[in-house]
Amino acid sequence: MDMGHLLLSILKHRATHSPKTSWMKANLIAEYMGRTTRQITPYRVSSMLKRWVACGLVEYKNLEYRFNLKKLGKTPLAKMMYDWITLPYAERMKL
Repeated sequence: MDMGHLLLSILKHRATHSPKTSWMKANLIAEYMGRTTRQITPYRVSSMLKRWVACGLVEYKNLEYRFNLKKLGKTPLAKMMYDWITLPYAERMKL
């Protein structure tokens, strides 16, 4: 969960503070995450982002990812993650 939170925090920060350059490739995200002494590859980043793309929290286009600030609203990121992960699978698919 902490890796997922770091991953989404990087995307959210980029979308909030640099909206014109908010699209990021998996290798750039992995590079940023690697600076926190975590061993991570671009493949692992993209596989972790699949669940958040399915949720609608992250957008995907041309091998790049962007955080969807409209989906989050005023809800804190950690609360959104917790609520979505604790939903039963059938209810997640309805969203």
